[in-house]
Amino acid sequence: MFSPTSRLRVNDRHVTASVIDGEAIIINLESGLYYSLDQLGAAAWELLAAGHSIAESAGALAQACKADASVIAADLQRLADELALNTLVSPMDTATAPTATIDLSAIAQLPWVAPTLNAYDDMGDVLALDPPLPQVALD
Repeated sequence: MFSPTSRLRVNDRHVTASVIDGEAIIINLESGLYYSLDQLGAAAWELLAAGHSIAESAGALAQACKADASVIAADLQRLADELALNTLVSPMDTATAPTATIDLSAIAQLPWVAPTLNAYDDMGDVLALDPPLPQVALD
């Protein structure tokens, strides 16, 4: 579906996302599904969501991880297709320049592992990943 030069945009009318402690949490407010991407996937999400093309993102990740950019590009194309299938992203209409530079120092030297988009259909699954703090008594 996407080419190496494709740029994506987050479907921000019904998707909200945040990267917390190296994990991307993506919520489709329309479907009620929650998604997560860990370390390398979170870095890929940040690059793609900022408007970097798949090829640019693969190059940046390859440099950080000291891995083969062509392998990473194929993995990112698969991830982009999966994100689009779940209506989290869509192709960007124009070749707009990326909106931000992404700091990849947290993943430097990690071995490349293809990102896996994990889907959850209820809040219980999300809370099991990162339980809330115990009750705190307020005076």
